[in-house]
Amino acid sequence: SHNNAPWTAKIKRIKFKAAGVRYEDLTLAKTPPMIIDPLDATIESVDLKGVKPLNLDIKARVNERGQIKLSGPLAWSPFATDLALNLDSVDLVSFQGWMGDKLNALITSGDVSFLGNLKVQQGDAMQISVNGDAKLYNLNVFDDKNAQDLLHWKKMDANGLSVTTDPLRIDIKSVSFSDFYARMVLLPNGELNLVHIVQIEKPMDVEVAPAANKNAVEVKVITRDIEPTNTYQVKSPEETFIHIGKVVLQQGDINFRDRFIKPNYRANLIGLTGQIGPLYPGKFGVIDIRGSIDKTAPLEIKGKIEPFSSEFFLDLIASVKDIDLPPFTPYSGKYIGYAIEKGKLSADVQYHVEKGTLTADNKIFLDQFTLGDKVESEDAVSLPLDLALTLLKNRRGEINLHLPLTGSINDPQFNLGALIFEAFINLITKAITAPFTLLASALDGGEELSEITFTPGFADINEDAAKRLEALVEILNDRPTLELEILGHVDATEDYEGLKLAILQDKVKAQKLAEQTNKGIASGAIADITLTPEEYSKYLESAYKKETFEKPKNAIGFAKSLPVPEMEQLILAHIEINDNDLTGLAARRANAARNWLVDNGKISDERIFVLGLAEAKENEQKQGNRVEFSLK
Repeated sequence: SHNNAPWTAKIKRIKFKAAGVRYEDLTLAKTPPMIIDPLDATIESVDLKGVKPLNLDIKARVNERGQIKLSGPLAWSPFATDLALNLDSVDLVSFQGWMGDKLNALITSGDVSFLGNLKVQQGDAMQISVNGDAKLYNLNVFDDKNAQDLLHWKKMDANGLSVTTDPLRIDIKSVSFSDFYARMVLLPNGELNLVHIVQIEKPMDVEVAPAANKNAVEVKVITRDIEPTNTYQVKSPEETFIHIGKVVLQQGDINFRDRFIKPNYRANLIGLTGQIGPLYPGKFGVIDIRGSIDKTAPLEIKGKIEPFSSEFFLDLIASVKDIDLPPFTPYSGKYIGYAIEKGKLSADVQYHVEKGTLTADNKIFLDQFTLGDKVESEDAVSLPLDLALTLLKNRRGEINLHLPLTGSINDPQFNLGALIFEAFINLITKAITAPFTLLASALDGGEELSEITFTPGFADINEDAAKRLEALVEILNDRPTLELEILGHVDATEDYEGLKLAILQDKVKAQKLAEQTNKGIASGAIADITLTPEEYSKYLESAYKKETFEKPKNAIGFAKSLPVPEMEQLILAHIEINDNDLTGLAARRANAARNWLVDNGKISDERIFVLGLAEAKENEQKQGNRVEFSLK
């Protein structure tokens, strides 16, 4: 051939039988060599031009355990291959050294298997695709620093796996985890331990700004000790590279420890079973997970999630029953300044995230919640918690809390835990500063029960006041340790005129009472006397005649006969009201409320205290034709 012509050669078959390969990378410390032995390989139709693909068939054992089989065509001008790939129980332990110092834990066991194919096609960019089913069995990741297992599971199956590059896309029909365990620790610096399994060389800040593509964002990566680098564009959600049909959980346990708080808090999530999915744009992923906390408190989580949409969506309902509260003493000591002596917690929560806004509804039930010893804490709130708990706790020792929340998840300061704590403190504050408003909200109608009002000048319990007193009786019966204080009030203007009218009515009723008494008819108290319109006119005239003030006269000098309105106005004009009359009215109102609660509501007289004049004078700025209640 011509001197410049490339060499050509064709080989029909190359075959190895029971060969062995030992590979060792001395640049990696503490990394055992990779030993492939035995190795059986058959290579057919070899053409050095590489245009026509050769046929490859390899069977090998890796590091004395795992089996590798691959077969199929391979060309290299341009490079292309389509290989059937079978990995069977390849041991991960022998490969962890290849991670160098990037892994902050030890893989002490783990077998990986894969059955599928590998395609590679060289073009403007190398295109690689992997399809098949993968398994990772008996994985155990060990935290050698703390001498504890960090992560392990019996089986992890990834079925229907499809990975392609340029553009990168990962599709998985289903991923299932069986008999898994994770030890999660919230570190003293507030970070989660699992984040540090893989070592990151430099911490990075991320800034988000609008991008040219309205469906994308620009992310500027800043390494703290280096000048700001290039700007990268994140793909829009429609181009999200990972699609998962479903994630299935079977009998998993999570051991949680909070080292951020002192003393530490511990909890165990046991028997987690359920599934999540699908997880990709345009589909709502269904969440359905069940388990228990410390084997005693059933846990259930249900809902929908769309993590890859243009705007994150979550609609979640979770419930837990009968969590023992004493283990939460580290939190109660830090934030409310008391240990928890006993109690159980049940909760039903709903979380909805849409268009960047979180709306949450937390319904919490505390049974026999009892505070223990006081704990010194700089972070503890300064509130009379004993009174708040007395107000909230019913006669069965139960507390029902309703904590609605709302917030923007796009707010850099957004913190769900802080929101819940703030809502709890607001509820306690409301229990102390406006107890009737809080307690009445639990009753039908939600009436404001801190007071009842009266007709100006009168101390009679009207229909509206009676309804409020009935609701108050319900609260007092349900909270037998509460005591009630009653303070009567008057309105200097309205009650001044109203009291005159009340005295006028008593003067008129007194005429009927005297007449019936003279006839030997028992009539009872003046408050029991009723008058028809005709009787009112009759007895008003009798009362008018008995008044001693000078009356209008007729032409012959006798008292002039007047219509009802004029007689009323003349009597009212001559009734004198002083401060003692008003003070007496306030006292009668307080006693009327007290008597109703004792007689009709059957509330023990020992639990009710009527406040005196000194207290009334201190509250002059709150006057009105009413009675005011306070709980102690």
